[in-house]
Amino acid sequence: MLASLGDLHVWIESPDGQVHYPHRSSHRANYNLQFVESKLTDVERVDGIGFTGRTEGALAVAVVTGLPAAGDYDRFLESMSRMREAPGFVVDLRRNHGGSEPQAARIAGFFTDRRTKYARAQVRSDREADGLLETPGRYFDPSAAQAYKRPVVCLIGPGCVSSGEGFALMMKSLDHVQVIGQPTRGASGNPRPVTLPNGVRVWFSRWVSLELDGTPIEGRGVYPETLIDHTEGGDVTFERGLELLRPN
Repeated sequence: MLASLGDLHVWIESPDGQVHYPHRSSHRANYNLQFVESKLTDVERVDGIGFTGRTEGALAVAVVTGLPAAGDYDRFLESMSRMREAPGFVVDLRRNHGGSEPQAARIAGFFTDRRTKYARAQVRSDREADGLLETPGRYFDPSAAQAYKRPVVCLIGPGCVSSGEGFALMMKSLDHVQVIGQPTRGASGNPRPVTLPNGVRVWFSRWVSLELDGTPIEGRGVYPETLIDHTEGGDVTFERGLELLRPN
């Protein structure tokens, strides 16, 4: 019954702690992070979050692979701040498996100097069995004393899912950011548990995430402004991002 929902954010947790996922999805990756790292100097890794570094042309790169609730975000943001003078910044979310959207907002907040509306959402209404109500807009706030306002390219793809997609929407909402790559997975459920009388907990999606224009991302994903076909060998999306940031 639960598998028929086709929802990554629905799962069963038994009393002994075992987790059962009735639905899983697969995707073709549009990234090669080994290639990306090979092109960087001054690489700094932060467990659970990702890594930062500089390209040969002094561009800044932040690869964010996860958004743990209790990661060392201060250290990650400090590493980004040390590259504040870079002429351009790449934010790579292509392998971001999600986690905490408020923590994503801390990183995205490095790139804005004002409170920014980035998404909308609908939640189930108690008034009607199949009704949905729209919640107040979702916002993120500045997180740095001085926002990075030079050109930014954000890389996305189907490996970006859940709160990673919220992160992608944050970046897409900023005027000085270009979003390129392929659509994200399209699964951002904001799950919560219901405990059954036998002790089993069923986690289920609580919202339908929407872009600012009201387009649902569920089953569709966040679309980039520029679609790029992934090819084997190297990393054409990353290289295209660098091209967009290099001075003509």
